[in-house]
Amino acid sequence: MNKKIFALVACVGLAAITGCRKYDTPEYVEIKPNETAFAVPMEGVTAEQTSFESEEYLRKNMVAAKRVQVPHRWNKTGRIWLSGNWMDTLRVIVVDRSPVNRYWTNEQNGAIQVETNDSVSLSMDVTCTAMIEQENTPLFLYRYPAGSLMTVMDNEIRAKIQTELTEAVARKSLEEVKLNKGEIMEVVRPNVTRFFADRGVTITTLGFGGGLNYLNPKIQEAIDKTVQDQQLAISAEAQYQAQLKTNETIKITADAAAAAARLKAQGEADAIKMLADAKAYEIEKMNANKDQYIALRQLENMNLLIGRWNGTMPVYNMSMGGSDSSLPSILMNLPSPTAK
Repeated sequence: MNKKIFALVACVGLAAITGCRKYDTPEYVEIKPNETAFAVPMEGVTAEQTSFESEEYLRKNMVAAKRVQVPHRWNKTGRIWLSGNWMDTLRVIVVDRSPVNRYWTNEQNGAIQVETNDSVSLSMDVTCTAMIEQENTPLFLYRYPAGSLMTVMDNEIRAKIQTELTEAVARKSLEEVKLNKGEIMEVVRPNVTRFFADRGVTITTLGFGGGLNYLNPKIQEAIDKTVQDQQLAISAEAQYQAQLKTNETIKITADAAAAAARLKAQGEADAIKMLADAKAYEIEKMNANKDQYIALRQLENMNLLIGRWNGTMPVYNMSMGGSDSSLPSILMNLPSPTAK
């Protein structure tokens, strides 16, 4: 027993001499470019602690450095020197300001479900992107002490969008919703944006990510059939109009060919008539002055003969007797003239 007491006393004495307690390991917090940090004292006077949750208090404790050392103090938990532990006297809170995108669909996290005023239930795919501006970080941390924008997106922002869309769609019929999706979002977007701007969240994009999804599959089937019938009607009308164009083209071509044939026939008829009129005029003139007409024709024939002459003299057939004579005929070829 005396040996054990002696060992304990020796150990305590050695610890008192050498200060043998747990080493105060330095602790650092690094701050990335997309992050904002706040150094909040964990111990202090009552006045400071009562204002711990205020936005102004957080703004004053924003950290500009990119590396912050967390100070410690020894917290004694027993009577002997070794009984205790190191405690943080400063808490560093880091807020990630990076943009966060959410795409709420039936396949991812569930689409936003609404109902029209004619009791048609449907869901809408919604996409939203949000971020935290540097100057709004204290306000965001004051509103959301957890400091997670992703959590805020999945909970509060989605719930706000759900509420706004439900109220906007409930005032319209299904046909109005189908025709005015853009107008609905134009009403919802500013309400959601302003609401979260007062909480330090900047919503950069908010819109529909796709079409309407009907919870009753029969409605979707009926709409699909209606659209299909409309497309078939449009296709049939297009084919009908194309056929009319083809028929019109064929008619125009046929009319043009007929007109050309008529013009050709009329031209030939006019030419024949003109030739007949010329012949009739010629006969009329001949009957009026036959001698002059014969003389004119003789001159024309002579002119044709001269035009066809090859430069040789004609050959004359001279008969020695009459037509019934037995004497032979003599062919005479007159010499060509030497002078022109």
